[in-house]
Amino acid sequence: MSAGNGITRGRYRFAEWTLTAMPAMAVRHFGKCLTCGERSADTADADDAQMWCLKHAGLTHHSGYELSAFQYFNAAMTDPGEEPHANWTEVTPRLGAECPGGPRPPAATHRRGTGPGDGERVSPGGPG
Repeated sequence: MSAGNGITRGRYRFAEWTLTAMPAMAVRHFGKCLTCGERSADTADADDAQMWCLKHAGLTHHSGYELSAFQYFNAAMTDPGEEPHANWTEVTPRLGAECPGGPRPPAATHRRGTGPGDGERVSPGGPG
């Protein structure tokens, strides 16, 4: 698609995506020492991660710890009507929390595809 003056024009397609928790994967927990960076193995039981922190404190006398939880998700396009070939895809998170006047805007949008600025992060208002 050339405009005749050497400029290539592209077609942009925007799509909405949703996240769904993986049913076979429980929430996982791990403890991390903030002094040396060592961390426990991840576990389904938060108490096991806390126990690792206490044992590590007893052995090392390190006093700062972080307990983290994470979960695995599948991402799926909500309207997969047409396959996004080399066009942009804009990812718009839908994570529930609503603000007065409508949904909360995402902190940032990630665009992927082939074209100028491939993979750039842009503000919710758009590039620039």
